Formats: sequence, structure tokens, C-alpha cells
Amino acid sequence: MDDSESRSRAKRFADYVRLHVANEKAITLPVEARLLRSGINDFGLDLDLAQGTLMAVATREGVALESLAERPTRTFIDYLTNGKKVSKKNFRKAVTFYRRLTNDAVDEETARKQVKRIVDGDGLKVRRNLIGMRRWYNRIPKPDPVA
Repeated sequence: MDDSESRSRAKRFADYVRLHVANEKAITLPVEARLLRSGINDFGLDLDLAQGTLMAVATREGVALESLAERPTRTFIDYLTNGKKVSKKNFRKAVTFYRRLTNDAVDEETARKQVKRIVDGDGLKVRRNLIGMRRWYNRIPKPDPVA
């Protein structure tokens, strides 16, 4: 594939993404995965070009990418906990932070699941409540796998 054909495909993919994100605040993980798959399968782009195009369109349109909210949220949790256990209060702050990074396009339940995935993935411990229970944390469902 020559350079002009590659640019043409990337431009068509950018238009496709622009249509999908019209009137959206954020691109969720499943939607992002679907768009990237479409960029690769339908438009013949490689993964790097598809991701770059998706990020460029999202930035230009002012749409948040949920996938880009994970690293800052992880850093925020580290800052809040200072290497100690995650308290319920700090967990709530992290959920609020995550939602703000995604322009509140992610509902509270999904944000809680994603923050739980980050906490579990980093191997952080969860602080128990006054009676020694972690029920508040255990009640949060496991996050859905990314399609």
C-alpha cells in the first residue's frame, strides 16, 4: 500500500470515527475496541495508525477516551494511598476522578468496576471498615471483559 492510499484510508477512517463520536462525551472501552477493529479490518490500517487516528479525532472533537483514563487514575490512587491500603473514601475519590477524566460519560457503576480492576491489577490491599469487613469492596462486581 503506497503512502497516498494509506492517507486516504486513514482519512476515511477518521470520518468514520467522527460520525461515531458525534454528540458523545467519551469513547468507552468496548466502543474503542470496536472502532479499532473496524479500522484494521474494514479500512486496512495497521494498529498504530488506527490508534493514532482515533486519538487525533477524539482530541479534535473534545471526546475523552476511557482507555486514557486508566494511567492517571492509577497515579491518583497511588497518591491518595501513599503505598498503603485503599480506604472506601479514597476509592470513592478515585471513582469520581475516573468519571471526570471520561467527561462523566461512564456511569457510576462502570467507573467503580474499572477502578476496582485497577486496584486489583496493581495488587493493592483494601482497608477494612470499623468492624473489620471489606464488604463495601466485595459488593462491587468484577469488571466486564473488554470486547
